[in-house]
Amino acid sequence: MDQDITFSEDSHPNYFNLIYIRKVLIGLLVQVLISSCIALSFSLIHPLYVFVEKRFWLAIAVKVALVLTAVALFRVKEIAKNLILLSIFAGLFTIFFGSMFGVVLSLLDQKFVVMILYFFVSIHVVSVLYSISEKEAFNVRNGIIYMFYISLVNVSVFIVVASYEKLFLFFVPIAVGLYGFFLIFHFNNVIEGKSRKTKNDRYILVVLSVYIELFLLKFYILAWLKNKHKKRLTKENLIKGPTSEMKTFKPSPV
Repeated sequence: MDQDITFSEDSHPNYFNLIYIRKVLIGLLVQVLISSCIALSFSLIHPLYVFVEKRFWLAIAVKVALVLTAVALFRVKEIAKNLILLSIFAGLFTIFFGSMFGVVLSLLDQKFVVMILYFFVSIHVVSVLYSISEKEAFNVRNGIIYMFYISLVNVSVFIVVASYEKLFLFFVPIAVGLYGFFLIFHFNNVIEGKSRKTKNDRYILVVLSVYIELFLLKFYILAWLKNKHKKRLTKENLIKGPTSEMKTFKPSPV
């Protein structure tokens, strides 16, 4: 006899795990798109930076395509509806805090102050991410609060890491390694069905989100370092004075 097969937590335990995996994937793709919008807002603030490289724009296109594909496949109307709004708030908050930090640094010229701000902002970011993952809801209000803090921490990390090139070179391999470790660990828990019985996965989601943001920062951190290197070379040339080629140059008679 034919039976009417219905999916429920009792009849098919992996059904809810598949829904959870889908939510996680969509959340990660939304993170990528919002981070790309933040990077684009930085390119508007600092047009001299190396944002016109083909690799950067190709990465942006791939990320946007992935998000649109996920929205089309999973038919998540709430995320599709709020993407534009959250992206606009991300850009506005980033521009605001970028200007604010620029003024603070120009007045104080103390890198230690920025590191302290980064420490306290990191605590706020973790708490906000945890509260959002605890509610398992992605609405506009929580999204705006989240973008407020994540844009602030983006700017602070951007300034701190760009000021210490050695710290950047030391930090990136660790960030990538931890990202891979937590990603494998998280999906292993999801597959085994532990994700709905423990809160550890929520902490892992927090770490994943923070490390995704930090990993995507490499685009404009590298641009910052290149710009600093160019300025340093220009300053050294001005101190040394004109080169031999400039000294021997003679204007042609009119």
